[in-house]
Amino acid sequence: MMRTIPAGIGLGKTEKPLCYDPLRLLCMSKQPMKPTMPAFQDARLLVAGDVMLDRYWHGKASRISPEAPVPVVRVGKREDRPGGAGNVALNIAALGSAATLVGVVGADDTADELRSRLEAA
Repeated sequence: MMRTIPAGIGLGKTEKPLCYDPLRLLCMSKQPMKPTMPAFQDARLLVAGDVMLDRYWHGKASRISPEAPVPVVRVGKREDRPGGAGNVALNIAALGSAATLVGVVGADDTADELRSRLEAA
């Protein structure tokens, strides 16, 4: 049976923890918790997953289509960005870590666009 110390209650010099945990994973420590940031620049990470190209169309909706309840949009601007695992790899690289991306893409123009955007980062 394990009893834990309520949060916010510290241990005095003679007090002992109210729980028994030989690995010291669940018992509260006498030391205050110090938040630390990991050294991202030293990390090398492997990202494996679905790699996709997210495509955004920006424009003004003029009306609702009579065939289905969807807006009819006059596209003014198109934006493509790596999505899925590709987006995760870019975020890791932005934090300063080395990221290796593993995924499967097709052999088409969209895959070429995705590959060039990932290599440019």
